[in-house]
Amino acid sequence: MNDDWGAFSRADHGVRSWLGSEPEQALGRAIRAALAQTHPSLVVERVRVVGEPYALTCAQPRTTLVGGTAGTLQTTCAAFALPCELDATVDGSPTVWRGVFSWLAEGLNTPDPYVSTRFDRDAGMACATHDLERRFTPMRQPYTSSPSLANAG
Repeated sequence: MNDDWGAFSRADHGVRSWLGSEPEQALGRAIRAALAQTHPSLVVERVRVVGEPYALTCAQPRTTLVGGTAGTLQTTCAAFALPCELDATVDGSPTVWRGVFSWLAEGLNTPDPYVSTRFDRDAGMACATHDLERRFTPMRQPYTSSPSLANAG
């Protein structure tokens, strides 16, 4: 069965650019991997997006980043929530899971960003977006340089 990315593929948002050159395939792998960690007997046969993604971003002026160009911004952290239905099997029995997949990333301006994913089963978008905002808030703190230890006391 083919995954149905629906609103995710059609929407005009920056989420797709955060996931690399094949965003739908990357998203499918991320959803399946998040579920495999918490539900090893669950086999996802099909992902179906059932609504628009909710996205958050944080950016810094490029002048504060190594190799930056003055007057532009670079996304340094981002997050999104995506409502989904999953056709799956658990121990060979078919089931449908509904919920919201969330993806958070920090350090998008680095070669190795930190990424956190999860699938909240039976969660509605209102609850999931509130939770996403709570989880995202610490990431939005401005990056500051630490005082040099050489100058400390």
